[in-house]
Amino acid sequence: LKTDFRNMKNIFDDNQLPHWESLFSKFKDRVTQIESQAIEFLNRAFQNLRSAEGAFKLLQNFKNIESRAAINKKMAEKFSDILTRYGHEVRQFQEIFRRNKDCPPISKSCPPTAGAIIWT
Repeated sequence: LKTDFRNMKNIFDDNQLPHWESLFSKFKDRVTQIESQAIEFLNRAFQNLRSAEGAFKLLQNFKNIESRAAINKKMAEKFSDILTRYGHEVRQFQEIFRRNKDCPPISKSCPPTAGAIIWT
């Protein structure tokens, strides 16, 4: 990103203005590309997580990194997605519990009462 700027002799010279504008335009384009790549990385990282807890931990790791507005917006969207996912996981666990509460799955190595207590 900064190599072209280092090669510029005098940025305050009016004769260099077209060159400066060209460099600055390329710089902004490259920043936009990097921003898009970072957002895509965030999307892929969150798709591969197995639980809301893992997603939340990942987001907490990113939280302390100073970043651009578009990336911060994407991370805020991820908070909402994590809460939605967490709600879905809670409903799944409720269903498993409701389905098995009268006859809980018990390990073969446990007595019935101890196995039922462990299951809950």
